[in-house]
Amino acid sequence: GNHSVVNDYQRQMSYLGTVRGRIGYAFDRVLVYGTGGFAYGHVSATQSIFAGNDANALIWGGNGSGLRTGYVAGGGIEYALPTSSVLNPFNAEAVTLGVEYLHYDLGTSSFDLVGGLGAPYYFTDRVKTDGNIVRGALNYILDFGSPATPVVAKY
Repeated sequence: GNHSVVNDYQRQMSYLGTVRGRIGYAFDRVLVYGTGGFAYGHVSATQSIFAGNDANALIWGGNGSGLRTGYVAGGGIEYALPTSSVLNPFNAEAVTLGVEYLHYDLGTSSFDLVGGLGAPYYFTDRVKTDGNIVRGALNYILDFGSPATPVVAKY
């Protein structure tokens, strides 16, 4: 007969956070920087292996979840636009366009798949959580330290 099994595996990261420092070099309107630090996130995983027959009974199953910690590292580039740019409608002190790449690694965790149906042994799942993020940014940098300047509306 047909003795296949059905494997259902799900993994989810409900949030990812980072606490990073940044160091770089600025020349003219360009800033090139490296960034890195601490990363954390909540990871959960579930795996169920079913008998692929009419009964579809659970042979092994298990799950694990928790807060995972690790590192994040990457770099980026920012370009400061002229204050007369159309992308600076608020006449902010500086407007920057940027792109950033980050690699995060929250390490490897494990959980057991316990046997059902009197299965005499179990498996251990090892779950590695890492990934890459590329993001773009449009930053408005406002200077609240300078004395207020009167706003003159010209019609």
